[in-house]
Amino acid sequence: MVLALLGVVTLVGKGSPTAVLHLDFAGGDLWMVAATATFAGYSALLRRRPEGIGGLAFLFMTFALGAAMLVPAYGVSLAAEGGFPLTAGTVGPLLYVGVCSSAVAYFTWNKAIALVGAARAGAVYYLQPVCVALLSLALLGEGVGAVQVVCMALIVAGVALGAAGRTR
Repeated sequence: MVLALLGVVTLVGKGSPTAVLHLDFAGGDLWMVAATATFAGYSALLRRRPEGIGGLAFLFMTFALGAAMLVPAYGVSLAAEGGFPLTAGTVGPLLYVGVCSSAVAYFTWNKAIALVGAARAGAVYYLQPVCVALLSLALLGEGVGAVQVVCMALIVAGVALGAAGRTR
């Protein structure tokens, strides 16, 4: 995983792994770090889920509690900005995010954690920069330079070595 981490850090540092030490982080960047740490904690704590609670019931309760915690923020947003019209252009994306990016994604993630454990399932996150680069190349025509190719190779090699080391 050190090899994959080196690839990610070098990618963020635009070719220089030490450039990460000199990055200027915005507030949103720090919120993303906090979100990542929270999700890692969630993944690690999944093994402590009570055995009597099924996957769908656990997911429902997680979403219900999350929605309850968001109600005050939604109320403030509604009072400050107002609502939005319910059209296919607004409801469709909300359904996609609610069903695919939330319910299906969390259900399959919870199942993966149950099957292989948080540490092994977590290795997939190293592959996100590779997927983003390939999708941006295929869908947006973004260029991929030598630095990106080297970083992607480091990431894929690190994840592959990590996976191979665990199967022995």
